[in-house]
Amino acid sequence: MGCFFLFVDRDTFWVKVSPDKDLKVRLIGIDTPEVKWEGLTEEQPGGKEASEYVKNLLKGKKVLLEYDVQKYDPYGRTLAYVYLEDSTFLNAHLLEIGLARLATYPRM
Repeated sequence: MGCFFLFVDRDTFWVKVSPDKDLKVRLIGIDTPEVKWEGLTEEQPGGKEASEYVKNLLKGKKVLLEYDVQKYDPYGRTLAYVYLEDSTFLNAHLLEIGLARLATYPRM
C-alpha cells in the first residue's frame, strides 16, 4: 500500500492513506528508545534522535507498507515492514545505524 507520511513518534507513525483516513503504523521487529511522555519521568538516551531521524527521513515521502501474519497489535496499531521510495527497508535501516534494537513480541 503506498501512502504519504504524516507524523512520527520513534517506531510508530501516522500515514495518510486517503483524503479522510489516517493509519497509525508500528514498525515490526524493532524498538527505539522512549521519548518523554505522560508517566515516563525521563526520556531514554537516543529517543529524541531516533524520532527526529525518522521524521526527517519520511517527511513528505511515500512509503510502502508490507504486512506480516498479524496485521494489528493489541493497541490497534497497524504492524508493518516499511519501504521508502528508494527501496530502503526502514525497519532494518534503523537497526543498521544503531537507532533501534531488535524486538520481537508474541502473537496475541
